Amino acid sequence: MQSNRPQIVLEPPCLLYPNLDFEEELAGGAAASSRVVSQVLRDIGPVMAFAARAGDQILTATGVVLPRQTEGVTVTDDLPSDLKLIVPWGWSAGARRLAARIGMPQNLIPTEESVRQVNDRRFLIEHDLVAMPDGLLSQIPVGQFCTSMADVHQAVRTVLSFGDRWVMKPQFSQAARNRLTGGRDQLSRSQQKWVESAIDTGVTVEPWLERQTQAGLQFEITPSVDADGSIRFLGVAELLTTAGGQYLGSVLVPGSEATWAAAIEHGTHVCVSLRDAGYFGPVGIDAFRYLSSAGHQCVRLCHDINARWTMGRLALCLNQFCDDGETAVWLHLSPSEVEQICAAAEKGLREPEVAGVRTLNTGCRSAELQFASVLLIGETKQRLQRFLNSCGCSVEIPD
Repeated sequence: MQSNRPQIVLEPPCLLYPNLDFEEELAGGAAASSRVVSQVLRDIGPVMAFAARAGDQILTATGVVLPRQTEGVTVTDDLPSDLKLIVPWGWSAGARRLAARIGMPQNLIPTEESVRQVNDRRFLIEHDLVAMPDGLLSQIPVGQFCTSMADVHQAVRTVLSFGDRWVMKPQFSQAARNRLTGGRDQLSRSQQKWVESAIDTGVTVEPWLERQTQAGLQFEITPSVDADGSIRFLGVAELLTTAGGQYLGSVLVPGSEATWAAAIEHGTHVCVSLRDAGYFGPVGIDAFRYLSSAGHQCVRLCHDINARWTMGRLALCLNQFCDDGETAVWLHLSPSEVEQICAAAEKGLREPEVAGVRTLNTGCRSAELQFASVLLIGETKQRLQRFLNSCGCSVEIPD
């Protein structure tokens, strides 16, 4: 088995705080009022326990039963008196309050100003560049940040001159849970209301680009007393999303660093900018390949900057279950779909096309789950795809 490379810089023991509603809190929304967000916090948040090391604990609701592979990690619904370090999903105001209550040193906590600045889409636009087929970078940012309805209408017209669809995103991304797509230059009444609700803090208008393959590049900026912390590249977790862009899973492929070398290099430069802004901590940078209108393959080097933990970073922790050279797919599906996949594996499918795949049910075992997860491990993407097909699962793994 591969060793589980440490994904947390702070020395254990630490308190893991899976506040996956981080962006909602940054945006000032009432995350608890969202049914979907509440379900994600309950069902997906506790799997942050896969990042735990000896002595770490995880702060989550009572009644949560962690995945079997994380047995031994202590679950608590209150702040333990013996831990002085907290590792949140993201440094929200709530996470800061918890850190203050346990007496965490201030020099290990990035400032609120830096966290807001680097998670703001205005910061992203400065680094959202495209690598052309000749290797040169397009110096024209992909998105346009708008602060008025007039700016929005102009941006939509500009985008539609290059393609047939657009997407609008609020100041903070909210993991594709709150955005708008369309294909007309005249907004409908509901689209107009969405823009009006977000325009006070600004929205970004971008062309909708059909993605071929996507990747989450994982970095860590270490805290330093001289404001010059080191930047560590942790790895690549390729992304699986729905047609609407919502996260569906991660793919761990040996050697993927070479495939995404240009984006990793650009991501390192982005991390320098984050560090210069005063931020340190976890960073996930999303990139993807797409075909231009002229049929050229391009790479959008910095589609999203997530100055927080990400599902891709958590997926890297699952490398501990893979042998050298193996590929893994971590899927987040309904409990019935996960049950179907695991049942097929337990029956020991013997057909040559699907043999050699093993699965781990990595979801929580609490009652009334809406989201579950499963890890599939095999030799190649193609082998894993054939296995999924044999199970009747509609997930498509990009080549």
